[in-house]
Amino acid sequence: MRTSSSGPNSNGSAVVTAEQIESKAIPPYVGWKTFKNFIDAFRTNLPSRIDRSLMGTMSGATQAQLLAALRFMGLTSDAGTPTQKLRDFVRADGDARKPLLADIVAEAYLDVLRGVDLDSGTYRQLSEAFAETGAQGETIHKCIAFYLSALRDAGVSFSPHFKIRGARGTGSRRRRPARGQADRDDDSLEFDQPSIPRQRTRFEILVEKFPTFDPSWPSDVQTKWFDAFAKLQSIRPEDEGSEP
Repeated sequence: MRTSSSGPNSNGSAVVTAEQIESKAIPPYVGWKTFKNFIDAFRTNLPSRIDRSLMGTMSGATQAQLLAALRFMGLTSDAGTPTQKLRDFVRADGDARKPLLADIVAEAYLDVLRGVDLDSGTYRQLSEAFAETGAQGETIHKCIAFYLSALRDAGVSFSPHFKIRGARGTGSRRRRPARGQADRDDDSLEFDQPSIPRQRTRFEILVEKFPTFDPSWPSDVQTKWFDAFAKLQSIRPEDEGSEP
């Protein structure tokens, strides 16, 4: 039996104390594609410190989540200095990245998911484990989405039950479906479907549609990708904007 990097409380409760919130870092819940594209932008030149000045006009919340995610994953120090893990990862090409990412994820989540079976665990067990870190409500689902996306990119197999939400996610409530909308069983929901839909900013939509960097591209295509990513970073996020 493989254990994922958390375990529920000894009594199975998802109650979080003030001491737990202060002593544990909440795992990453920024969008995985945003996180991955940000790192890929440094393949040709990794800065000596990663800070907000490198994040263009991302919203303040996204900047904070991104910096926290880098620290949690062991890719930067508390001061923002890139670690050897990050240096090795950005230099790796193609499939050589997968085992590096797998090691990064396993080490980062070791204490958070200790005791959760990576082969046969359930979505509820993941929810309880992330709740113990201080994550609440929809943040728990975002934490899980980031974690499972990282595992997929690393080529790591995981329990099929991780993709299904239980009747009620830990610490969150679901809105009743709008009149005329067919009822849906929560058990059929995939992990990355938000329980409470929200309007996305135009900036988030553009980032989501931005192609993932491929190191096998010709050098001129890679250069165009970096130029396009830099232009995307310069777009002012519309925090109150909605999907067109």
